[in-house]
Amino acid sequence: KAAKVWEVYKGEKNDRTNHYREFLVQLLRTHNCHQILDVDCGTGIDSIMHVEEGFKMMSADASDKMLKYAIRERWIRRNETGFDKLVIEEANCLTLPEDIHKPNGGYDAVICSGNSFAHLFD
Repeated sequence: KAAKVWEVYKGEKNDRTNHYREFLVQLLRTHNCHQILDVDCGTGIDSIMHVEEGFKMMSADASDKMLKYAIRERWIRRNETGFDKLVIEEANCLTLPEDIHKPNGGYDAVICSGNSFAHLFD
């Protein structure tokens, strides 16, 4: 239920402003980032946006209900470039090192662009 409400609140990925997308993509490219961890990715809106821009993404969230939206989108777009490499894992932001496998060389960037920090100690 919360995932559906969140999807309506956040809107579709196409509703994201071009300014936000351009800013973040430019920042990541300026710092030569390729492998990115999206912590508390929710429904995967930002992860999907980054896959569209050519980044290799690991999406993690503690809510399996939120992740089902990201998993569904990955399945729908599985034949598009990069979506076959989108990794989606159920993981708690407080125990990430134990919950996910870090790729060789680690991540070039870690993002958390939703409102997760406000709920950190809930």
